Amino acid sequence: MQNIVFAITLFSVPLFFGVTSLLGVAYDGAGSSNLYRNYCILVFVLSMSCIFFGRKNYSAKQSSTLTYWVLFIYILAGILSGFVNDSLWLTLVAFSLPAACIGAYFANDRGNALFKMAKLLDVLFVILTVCVISLSTRLFMAVATGDSEYSQRLSYYAALCFVLDIFLFLYGKSYDRFKFFKNKYVQFLYFCLLPTFIVVIFFSGGRGGFVVVAVGIFAIAFMYRKVKWKSLVSGVVVIFVFTSLLSYYSEEVSSDIMAKYQENQRRVLAYIDVEDLKIDMTQTSGRDHVYQDSWNMFLNSPIIGYGIFDYKTALKEKYDQPYPHNLFLEWLLQGGVFFFCIWFYAFCMMLVRLHRLIRQDIRYVILLPFLVHALVELMFTGTYMGNTFFWFVLSFSLNKKISSHPPLTLKTERTV
Repeated sequence: MQNIVFAITLFSVPLFFGVTSLLGVAYDGAGSSNLYRNYCILVFVLSMSCIFFGRKNYSAKQSSTLTYWVLFIYILAGILSGFVNDSLWLTLVAFSLPAACIGAYFANDRGNALFKMAKLLDVLFVILTVCVISLSTRLFMAVATGDSEYSQRLSYYAALCFVLDIFLFLYGKSYDRFKFFKNKYVQFLYFCLLPTFIVVIFFSGGRGGFVVVAVGIFAIAFMYRKVKWKSLVSGVVVIFVFTSLLSYYSEEVSSDIMAKYQENQRRVLAYIDVEDLKIDMTQTSGRDHVYQDSWNMFLNSPIIGYGIFDYKTALKEKYDQPYPHNLFLEWLLQGGVFFFCIWFYAFCMMLVRLHRLIRQDIRYVILLPFLVHALVELMFTGTYMGNTFFWFVLSFSLNKKISSHPPLTLKTERTV
């Protein structure tokens, strides 16, 4: 029960918006109904209760108080700045705080709760896949009636499913899983779903999801070289041949759906300048202007910034932007250079320690799907203050003790 609550907490945002869409529940923001607020309260109470009553498995040798103090300062800053009714503050309290606590709890748990939670990833993957299918169907119908252009949310959700899929397919045998999901036919289905998610990302027209896929393939499959290169390369080739054939087919069929797929696919890849081998920032939906405006605003107050929450008000008033859509710029705006240096040091420590943990025990690769999805989203789209994956991986990496035992490798190698 405890791991179920923890898993729901970590996936709280995609589960909420995915399931509400699946059920046909309309949600137009925190001001439209109390549904999201009640959901936040429920998740917070359940997750913190599980941590409190699970203290018997908790070791206090590793200090995690720094993580709690950071979040306490953030929550207090929101109260003093009058952001208590802001959805971001609510998400920070209800999701990010429990996620950081879960990360510290897993890091100090004697029973390897992190690896036990892997058993639930298959179930979450199935739920999210159904939600992606539902969202895709709605977009499909909207395109058919000419009422929609693209969906960034669907792009990121499909990308999350992709990185979870490739992780479970390549590394799943290293964890205790439900017997049903070990079936070879289920594993074959997992493999077949990989190109499907890429097709959904192209159809959605969201650029962020494609970046998650590209980084996920590199980080999860290539970085640690724990799978056979021949099998891996053949699998990637099959995926992209499938999507290329669909693109060719879309050119041959003169229908609104195929035309929209082709148009959104071009939108997804528009920022890649193949001729000059560079990224064309002018093709990123105005992100270049957002970054420039945020940088100019930082230069006006480079030492102390504008405040943890107050920067949102200043940025919106001056440039009509809710946040800078970039993790590093957000730190600079919040507290200036020194604040950025502190966070950047913690960020680098997280990456270094995570790399050492995976070298120590390959099962810690389970953290990579969370990290990849979080960092790509935070570099181009969202804000870190409400990102559960970011706070979870950060808290776990900084609090987990790294032993000097010989590295633990995979039990078996995955072949396609």
